[in-house]
Amino acid sequence: MDFAAVPLWIALPAAFFVVLGSTLTLLGTLGLVRLKSFYDRVHAPTLGTSWGTAGVMLASMLLFGWHLDQVVLHELVI
Repeated sequence: MDFAAVPLWIALPAAFFVVLGSTLTLLGTLGLVRLKSFYDRVHAPTLGTSWGTAGVMLASMLLFGWHLDQVVLHELVI
C-alpha cells in the first residue's frame, strides 16, 4: 500500500483516530499503574483498551476501505 497516495481527507481522520486510540490506551495503562484501589485499577485499563482499540480500528477501516475501494466491516469482529 502506497501511503503517499492516500488523500488528505482520509489521512487526517485516520491520523486523528490513531492518535486518539493510542492516547486512550496510554491513559488506561497509566491508570493501571497509578490508581490505588482494586476497582479503580480494573476500570481504567478496561476503558482505555476498549476505546483505544476502537480508535485504531476506525483508522484502519478508513485506510483499508479507501485502499480496497469497498466498505471494510470485517474489523468489527475484533
